[in-house]
Amino acid sequence: MNSTVKLAACLSVSLVSSNCFAQSKDYVEIGYGKISIKELSEIKPTGLALSAKKSFDQFYLQGTYIISSDKNSQQNDIASGVGARIIETEVDTDWKQFTLLVGHEFQLSEQSSLDLYGGYSRLKLQMDATAEAEYIINREYRYRNEIDVSANNDADLYHLELTYARSVDSFDARAGIGFERINGEEGESSFVYLAEIGYHFTDHISANLNYRNADVYNNVGFNLRYSF
Repeated sequence: MNSTVKLAACLSVSLVSSNCFAQSKDYVEIGYGKISIKELSEIKPTGLALSAKKSFDQFYLQGTYIISSDKNSQQNDIASGVGARIIETEVDTDWKQFTLLVGHEFQLSEQSSLDLYGGYSRLKLQMDATAEAEYIINREYRYRNEIDVSANNDADLYHLELTYARSVDSFDARAGIGFERINGEEGESSFVYLAEIGYHFTDHISANLNYRNADVYNNVGFNLRYSF
């Protein structure tokens, strides 16, 4: 699968907070996350997400908007038959993503619930790369080349997940499994495993730390939430 599409698809869910615990209300939320991609280990994307949830009689809607970026620089010294090349590369990555989730909570008890939800994400990714090659022949500088490359990629991502949540005093814990489908230049599906722990400072203010693992990536995120 095209690496840039995969990179955007990975991030699409990396910053989305866990949806709901048994006692949760409608909320607005801000989050920060960092993702590790198995095939692109040199890139560690980070970014912010804004999220809001609204409950109705039988279901809820959650929308999330993510802005994220990453800058990666490398230098490689390559020896050849006529001399050496010093290659410096810099890659700037910027993307935006909107996610809409629809779900329903099944109350099991006052302290526990099941949450079934699915949704759609639209991803827009921009990558700009600059490579500079400096040629040294017989230990003397000869010349330098510079190449600029840009790429744009869009992708659609579909989610389906089931989580179990339990509350004890001011703490919340959640674990779940899910399925993702990426439709970009190539399609790819993967299973998802997730876990989260949260703490309520007041009836309206809480924070949570979450972990998510899929076939091609894993991430850790931190979120602050205001419930109303």
